[in-house]
Amino acid sequence: MAAQSDNTKSPPELPPKSKNGRALGLLKKYGGVLVVIVAILIFAGLVKFLPPKDETKRPVPPEPIPVYVEVIKPLETLEDNMELYGRIEPDKVVEVAGEISARVRSYAGAKDTLTKDFRIIPSPAGVPIVKEGDRVVKDQPLMYLDTDLALAARDQAKADYDFKLLTYNRVKTLVGRNVATSSELDQCTMALDVAKAQLEETEALLERTFIVVPISGILNKLPVDPGEYVLPGKTVAEIVDMDTVDVIFDIPERDIGHLKIGGKATILHGPQRKQKTEGVIKYISALADPSTRTTVVKVAVDNSERKFHTGQFVMAKLTRRVLKDVIMVPHKAIIPMEGDKKAVYVARDGKAVRVYVEIAPPYINGTIQVTSGLKKGDWLITSGSTLLEPDREINVLPAEDSEDTDQPTAQPAIRRQ
Repeated sequence: MAAQSDNTKSPPELPPKSKNGRALGLLKKYGGVLVVIVAILIFAGLVKFLPPKDETKRPVPPEPIPVYVEVIKPLETLEDNMELYGRIEPDKVVEVAGEISARVRSYAGAKDTLTKDFRIIPSPAGVPIVKEGDRVVKDQPLMYLDTDLALAARDQAKADYDFKLLTYNRVKTLVGRNVATSSELDQCTMALDVAKAQLEETEALLERTFIVVPISGILNKLPVDPGEYVLPGKTVAEIVDMDTVDVIFDIPERDIGHLKIGGKATILHGPQRKQKTEGVIKYISALADPSTRTTVVKVAVDNSERKFHTGQFVMAKLTRRVLKDVIMVPHKAIIPMEGDKKAVYVARDGKAVRVYVEIAPPYINGTIQVTSGLKKGDWLITSGSTLLEPDREINVLPAEDSEDTDQPTAQPAIRRQ
């Protein structure tokens, strides 16, 4: 029994725990509880410093929007003009043609003159013959055709006429003496009339061997030379009248109804289109171009100072109509609404008020006509309208660099309390 009790060993004793070990054990056991307690204390401290619920501020209303306005003042009269480009063309272009078959003998001298009996008074010594580019005047000799055949025919007709006239006078005397019959006198009268007609015909043909200028203008072309044979109808010269020029315009269909013969037009030309010349509408075509739906209009313009040249392009200002009591507003003030409606904002009692308007042409320098919705004295908001909504508070700013004493001064908004 004693031996048995000696062999049984008791468990070894553990060494005592240190202070750090005990603390670590406590932390593991109660750590979660400590975290919760600390969080509660921090929240309580923050709540302590928050203001009471009844002391929080109310929502602040939005600041007034600064805007510029323009006082509506109808215009007593307004010209509805359109500006478009046109081309210059001469007023007249005449092609001179030969009327008889003959050879060109020579060009005329620049100062030649013709007498009634077809005699040429030549130009003074040293005066050149006419040439292309010269200015010529009506009835001035231009060129001479051969007169041999025409002169011979005229002389023959003249001799025949003189003989028939002598015969007529002799028979008339005999009838008075009752020697010749009235029937013989009638035959002589008829023969005399025929001879006279033949003489006039040959004189007319002889006259046509002297080709003269039909209108005053510029001798633009001389397509035949001396020695060349010309036939009736062949062009021997071209005369261009540039004293008055035509400005040709193609007017759109929507505008042609506003124009009338005799209407005024202002032609803008020269450097930067700063020179102005007045013209008059002389022609409106009765037919429109079906492909472009435009109508040709001609404006006559004085060109005595040679400001314009054929083929030159110029700008013209044509007046469609003259409007009265017109309200024009900046196009940027117009607000597109649903459908085809348009609106603007006006300033009233420190607020923006939306007003529906109707607009119509003309569109001039960034402004457009308002036909209804606005009246004289309204304060039209011209800037900042994209930020506005009905009844939004606004702050009217003074107009910048405006010399108009009727423009509004600054107007503070009415703030809600």
